[in-house]
Amino acid sequence: MAGTDSNDPEHLRIALAALNISSEITGISVDACRYGGIADIYQGVRMSSGASGPTSVAIKFIRSNKKEFETMLRRYRREIRVWQGIDHPNVLPLLGLYWGSRQLPALVSPWCEHGSISAYLQTLPAGVDVLQRKHVSLQEIARGLAYRKHGAP
Repeated sequence: MAGTDSNDPEHLRIALAALNISSEITGISVDACRYGGIADIYQGVRMSSGASGPTSVAIKFIRSNKKEFETMLRRYRREIRVWQGIDHPNVLPLLGLYWGSRQLPALVSPWCEHGSISAYLQTLPAGVDVLQRKHVSLQEIARGLAYRKHGAP
């Protein structure tokens, strides 16, 4: 019966309604800008009513197929629960969810212009101690991972 099955898209939409920021998202790129192991990343703009004004966001659509949907849905819900509870300077925040035309809503987070630590390090200007910057970046990443795993600062 539609609406009562926890795997039903409408049930999911109701359960996650508080995170829905679809009405604030505009200007989504036509094609994915980046690709991950299980997701396609699009760029968009969040038109927030806050003082910060429009901001670039990453819109992460999880790829799923019917065969693995239930397993993916469990992981997806867990990811949302965990990510919602994280408030750490070395972990990007989950801004909300964007409901597009796919079965699962997209995860929305701040856009990182360089996309990865490797790409960022390649953009450092001459004169910057790249080895020192790598060391600092690795420490920041480790703190973010430790917080996510253990909840400790």
